Amino acid sequence: MVVVIHKHELAKIMKRLGGEKSFDMSLVVEKLEKKGNKIVKMHIGQSNFKTPEHIVEAGVKALYDGLTGYTPSPGTMECREAVAEFVPKYRDVYSDIAPENVVITPGGKPVIFFGILSTINKGDEVLYPNPGYPIYISAIDIAKGKGIPYAGIDDLKGKINKRTKMVIINSPHNPTGEIIGKKDLEEIAYLVEEHDSLVMSDEVYSRILYPIGSKFESILQFPGMKERTIMLDCHSKTYAMPGWRFGYGVAAPKYINAISEWITNTSACVPGFVQKAGIAAME
Repeated sequence: MVVVIHKHELAKIMKRLGGEKSFDMSLVVEKLEKKGNKIVKMHIGQSNFKTPEHIVEAGVKALYDGLTGYTPSPGTMECREAVAEFVPKYRDVYSDIAPENVVITPGGKPVIFFGILSTINKGDEVLYPNPGYPIYISAIDIAKGKGIPYAGIDDLKGKINKRTKMVIINSPHNPTGEIIGKKDLEEIAYLVEEHDSLVMSDEVYSRILYPIGSKFESILQFPGMKERTIMLDCHSKTYAMPGWRFGYGVAAPKYINAISEWITNTSACVPGFVQKAGIAAME
């Protein structure tokens, strides 16, 4: 019997696909725990709290109610309406948010990845925070954009120019916790309008603020920003729901529709019982 060993290599796109070392470390942690080691887990943005009971109950009830089928790719209308109502409660927004401005996603990452793939062409410049969340540059590289790292808000202001297609901001910042103040956000809003750039605003840590008493500010509070911003948030941090995979994006309908098409072509939808749990968290 002759065994043929195929020499086919992986597609070249895999060389541009980045990763997130925290998940690699999770495998190491799992192996160590199986050997009886007690590990203090500081490698990933996950609290040691359990999902609140009322959220779990809502998800379980939905399962027993039979919400185990497919849902619309952008999310159920009930869930999109809940997010549209919820978002302005914890951030100032300049204009109302409609359900058509919302897409429900399996966590926050799809908004980052699919938002970038939907807007960035080969060679487009994208400013992203460094240090920062590694998925930003991974998505930029897959889109064949030109990632321009910036270290701090002053550096960002100095690098934005007429070639900048998108500016990615993350506040509170992962991993430093820095909060971008209202004055700086207003300057960024002015600059992106001046250069006709888009904004991706990662607001996943918007409810986890240090020092205690700090105020979170969103770029959505400024005129014209809702139309040129893709905002993302999720329930993983605030409501201790990382494994539920409930996230959402807020943007102009054309960007929401584009992200929804990516969802259709990949994960199809967020399960109905997860959306019910997500709604319970927001109530």
